[in-house]
Amino acid sequence: MAANIKNFVLDASFLLSVLLPDEQGTQVAKANAKLLVDEKNNFFAPKLLEFEVLNSIKSAIVNKRIKKGSINDVLHAFEKTRIVYVDIDRKKVLNLSIKNSLSFYDASYLYLTRANKTKLLTLDKKLKMLL
Repeated sequence: MAANIKNFVLDASFLLSVLLPDEQGTQVAKANAKLLVDEKNNFFAPKLLEFEVLNSIKSAIVNKRIKKGSINDVLHAFEKTRIVYVDIDRKKVLNLSIKNSLSFYDASYLYLTRANKTKLLTLDKKLKMLL
């Protein structure tokens, strides 16, 4: 029997709260990190998560939120995060995006959450309201 495995969809805001050094000390980031390392949790995301996170990391480097000496640590932490990347139904996501006035990115997280009847891990207040 499976030992209470929990499935989650996670978005970039959730993951970045754990990855970015200047956010790691917050209570939210500590709680998020605890969820991420729990082996009883499975994490899913649309493939665009990689691009969203890496673009945010690049911006954090440019804006000096990440020191040059920490770049490899941040990338390594991202790479070792256990995320299953899932295909989305582009037409359904586009419709969801239009209906809810969301970016296609945010609509893809909402779509995966609803399609898989699971919980979305996000810091985005608008997305939380739509769940």
